[in-house]
Amino acid sequence: MRGEAAGADVIIPLIIERIKTEAYGLIIIDPLYKLLGAKDENAAGDIASILNMLEKLAVKSKAAVVFADHFSKGNQAGKEHIDRISGSGVKSRDADSILTFTSHVEKEGYVVGATLRNLKPVEPFSVRWQYPMMVRDGALNPSKLKTAVTKQAQFSEDQLIDPISVRALTASDWKEAVLDETGMSKATFNRLLLTAKETPGVNFNPDTKQYSYENPEGAKLA
Repeated sequence: MRGEAAGADVIIPLIIERIKTEAYGLIIIDPLYKLLGAKDENAAGDIASILNMLEKLAVKSKAAVVFADHFSKGNQAGKEHIDRISGSGVKSRDADSILTFTSHVEKEGYVVGATLRNLKPVEPFSVRWQYPMMVRDGALNPSKLKTAVTKQAQFSEDQLIDPISVRALTASDWKEAVLDETGMSKATFNRLLLTAKETPGVNFNPDTKQYSYENPEGAKLA
């Protein structure tokens, strides 16, 4: 929608006209606020009218219609994930499937929340931005949202997981590898180790006295 100043009442009929002779499976409106025109993003009636037009677009095109939107200003970690979207709450009540990407405490990390009204529930999971796309990252704890009052920790349990995701290590070799790679202190390592050992996927082999990490979703971390 870059460069388009017209509202939904102009843009959506143009899309319908464009797709008359083609079979589309997916139509993406990015971002939704570009369809506002003279309408008010916070007015329930204005937003409802735009969403009704999008629904008609879906019916006429027989395609899935997806719209991208943004969070309201300020930190969003303290809200329910569907309440983080800017403007009228009509958007959250109208959509059949909602995905939100909220900042994780780790840089370039995000927690994905899903409200899927026509599909099986999906628990929150974490992704990391790796150009040119987001990739799922099972090593990021989805409960650790970035907040406005908490500074990002210099070190985290995730840094302990990295070495043992590559190879199995004894406790002493594990500590040495982490300290060499991160520069964290022994005291910090010992403190984070308590939580790291409880991370799903961390295994201890009593025969070899080695720790290893196997991604619970089936693939080892790169």
